[in-house]
Amino acid sequence: MSKKNFKKPTEAKDLAEKKETVPSASKKEEIETSAKSYWEKKYEKPKADLLFSKQHYMIIGGGIALLFIGFFLMTGGNMADENTWDPKTIYSFTRITLAPIFVLLGLGVVGYALFFNTAEDKAELKKEAESSATEQE
Repeated sequence: MSKKNFKKPTEAKDLAEKKETVPSASKKEEIETSAKSYWEKKYEKPKADLLFSKQHYMIIGGGIALLFIGFFLMTGGNMADENTWDPKTIYSFTRITLAPIFVLLGLGVVGYALFFNTAEDKAELKKEAESSATEQE
């Protein structure tokens, strides 16, 4: 290995030049803070905005509960004896009329929750309409 390119800073002038190239403590802190803010911005997780409000999800939950109640009411219908036929067990009011009503109500409630507008939604729509009207003018 050749030592031609290697120069030892023995002179005072060379040492002064070396000290000038090393950043000061305040400069280091500035670089570190700017680097930190850069990486925080780069990997910043976007805020998760929910599609619906809490009220929407409560209504959807109620609709799903009605669906489960309806399907639960449809279950059963076992005969007491395998050799006998009892139409009152299978074709009861609960299974034929009440359970489908619960299922349809549950589906209706879930559908309503999807299109339900809260006061906040109405205010946002009003602001968007006003801003688009001012942009068109």
